[in-house]
Amino acid sequence: MMKDTFSGVVLLASARRNAFDARQLQLLSGFANQIGVAMENTALFEKLRRSEERYMDLFENSPDMYHIVNREGIIVSCNRTEADRLGYRKDELIGHSLLKLYAGPAHDAAREMLRQIFELHQELRDVEQQMITSAGNGST
Repeated sequence: MMKDTFSGVVLLASARRNAFDARQLQLLSGFANQIGVAMENTALFEKLRRSEERYMDLFENSPDMYHIVNREGIIVSCNRTEADRLGYRKDELIGHSLLKLYAGPAHDAAREMLRQIFELHQELRDVEQQMITSAGNGST
């Protein structure tokens, strides 16, 4: 049984009647339950994998630029749209400071945004900013 749904049969057979004692049958029953749990976990992992694939597809192919940064302001992920629009390869952004994407005068404002997010737990929405492309030009 898997979540109160019949999933399969474990068949134990012998040419001798009463070949298995109660302890062995109890052990086999426990083993069958573990098989059911493993099957359920496999189904859950598959659902999670498909969900992650959908998320990554939405993230990667969004028409908007996205990046994920850690508390230190290091880019841990960015979507293809951002890399393409700014003229970078993703590996030129990931692992580097977010400040790489801002002109010097905008560094303080970028640090303040990080502080609002990570220290003050504020959500930023509908933020548009001028970023620096790999060629040194501004991009919104």
